[in-house]
Amino acid sequence: MATSNSSSSVPGRWILAVFALPALLQGFTHTAASQVLTGIYAKYLGLSLAALGSAVLISKIFDAVTDPLIGAWSDSLRRRGVSRKPWIAVGTIVMTVALYCLFMPPEGVSVFYFTLWYLVLYTGWTVTEIPYKAWSIELTSDYRARTRIAVILLVTSLLGALLVFVVPFVGPTLGFAPTKEFTPGTLAVFALIVVLGAPILTWPALRLAPTGYAEESRKKLRRSEMVAAILGNRPLLYVAGVFLLYSFASGMTKGVTFLFLDVYLGLGEQIAPLLVVTVPMAILAAPAWGWICNRMERHRAWALGAFGGAIATGLMGFVSPGEAAFATLAILMTLNFFFDAAAPVAMPSMLGDVVDYGRVRFGQDHAGLYYSFYTFIQKSVTGAGMASGMILAEVLGFDATADIQSTSGVFGLKAAYCYLPAIITISVVPLLLRFPITRARQEEISRQLAQAEQHNEKKT
Repeated sequence: MATSNSSSSVPGRWILAVFALPALLQGFTHTAASQVLTGIYAKYLGLSLAALGSAVLISKIFDAVTDPLIGAWSDSLRRRGVSRKPWIAVGTIVMTVALYCLFMPPEGVSVFYFTLWYLVLYTGWTVTEIPYKAWSIELTSDYRARTRIAVILLVTSLLGALLVFVVPFVGPTLGFAPTKEFTPGTLAVFALIVVLGAPILTWPALRLAPTGYAEESRKKLRRSEMVAAILGNRPLLYVAGVFLLYSFASGMTKGVTFLFLDVYLGLGEQIAPLLVVTVPMAILAAPAWGWICNRMERHRAWALGAFGGAIATGLMGFVSPGEAAFATLAILMTLNFFFDAAAPVAMPSMLGDVVDYGRVRFGQDHAGLYYSFYTFIQKSVTGAGMASGMILAEVLGFDATADIQSTSGVFGLKAAYCYLPAIITISVVPLLLRFPITRARQEEISRQLAQAEQHNEKKT
């Protein structure tokens, strides 16, 4: 096994900080595209929720094809000694162009325009994020270090997400916006941030962070071997199924967040202050969940977070327009952000354990292929949830451009934002408690990998 660093080594804090910089950009772009973009296109640019939802769904179907292809191709080149870094560079460029076009739409923008550039955006995300996530678990196989890396990436991503809500919040103060509301002008500022931030945040990681360890092999895997690597990895299928349910529920909420807060509750200028106050809870919670994951094992910690998050989400359905809406939502969203931080800490580390299990079972590194499933679920299934939520709200009568909503329309919006996500999320709790790779099992796998590495080094 030829490696650029030992699988058991632990990267230093400086290296991890540099490596995490692209996650700042990812957090910003995903939040802006999933929670703000479609709402502005519906409210200000006149595109229907059903049309936008259909466009998002088309992008997810396309993603279902490209994700495993990019994962397998990335793995194939990695086994031949090619770094995953060029993928991230190319994908970042594609993503930046797509976001600029989406954030700066022409007058009279059409659904076709939105769909085209949304497809390009998802291509850029795929080419960037599958190799990036595979790279993250190639930095080390240490159980605690992987949790630490997941925490750092989550905190960095959340800082990027927070910036989305800071922009309109400071708009009137800095003079680039008359109000604190999200408007098409906000998207123009987003475009500038992406164009300037992409090279600044990506280049240091590509230049300074280590390539990581990986098995080298000139052998080209047959399609049947790749299928066997997936279907024969039961822990992979198990955690993917759980994450699929969890991500679909999360996507439903994200897809109508702007509509619930702005159009239904009428918070308008209070949205940015509300999220600027509540999102930091997730940032503060991430290290706490890292500690909890190491204390009570990752799958159990995630189960606890899913249960608490489902309760907080369900209670949001009882919030109505009025003076108490802001304070009530501030409390519930703070709780929700705290509990939801468990999943992005636990899941990447659990998948890293699944990758190591695959290395032992099949004797090959399938990190990119396995992470393509993770990224596919994270983007595509979340997006399918977004599309479903938007379509459900419109089918039941919710109108983003109307001043007064029908009873069925309000119920449709609440079903998409609160009720259905809560029911789905709470259903994953018993599944998580049965995850097969415990800490003891992972430590055994890590020892087997270390022994194999030492054996190969002696042979060379």
